[in-house]
Amino acid sequence: MHPNPDQQIIAKAKTCPHCGHEASEEDQHLHALYDKIEIPPVRPIVTRVHQYGGHCPHCDRDYLSAVPTGMEPGSTFTASVQTLAVYYRYVHAIGYERLSGLFADLYNLDISEGALANLFHSAKDSMDDRTAEILERLRSSRLVGSDETTVRVNGRTEWEWVFQNKDVSIHIIRPTRSSSVIREVMGGRKPKIWVSDLLSSQKDNPAEQWQVCLAHQLRDCQYTIDAGDTIFAPRMKRLILRAFAIHKRRGTLA
Repeated sequence: MHPNPDQQIIAKAKTCPHCGHEASEEDQHLHALYDKIEIPPVRPIVTRVHQYGGHCPHCDRDYLSAVPTGMEPGSTFTASVQTLAVYYRYVHAIGYERLSGLFADLYNLDISEGALANLFHSAKDSMDDRTAEILERLRSSRLVGSDETTVRVNGRTEWEWVFQNKDVSIHIIRPTRSSSVIREVMGGRKPKIWVSDLLSSQKDNPAEQWQVCLAHQLRDCQYTIDAGDTIFAPRMKRLILRAFAIHKRRGTLA
């Protein structure tokens, strides 16, 4: 039961539904108590701004009247629409076409795929400072984990790189899979430990020590087992799983 319902319905009978005799409130007792939850129809709020201007006879200069913050000329869509679009796109990975349909179906708001692209592009500037902060925290960390995978950009195959530790994570897209991307991201910094798969460019990292990613090795072992290996891969898989188990107990080991 919700602690603070928005409205309440008190359903008491005025007459007996069987014989039509008048029913008194004193003869009635509470039979059921339950909540019914609904989402009200959502419609966009459209604000039309009438911005006036003129010419000052005193200083002989043109002027425009000030408008409230967020209502400046430019994009038709305000920050609330942009924030919601970014959330759906980058937290829930909803594609452009489906996202346009979602706004139309749920919010009665017609927004084209091109308009969505413009919203995302304009949102980037507001995130640059946080990106720089995340990058600095990554560069100053003791351990960095890295991986990369293919991504399509304007019909071309490029590479999405991720660099992370337990506190921060940053994704970048570059047209290359070479170690130059690692040097670009780390900016001359040298972490203590680098964790990655066996890709040659990952091996060419600036860290003092290199830790092979055991999750990758476990996946490769399983692939080899599925392909029919009964000698090496099963034993290697058991060894890696044992390492995971020991790691979970490392705080209590002598």
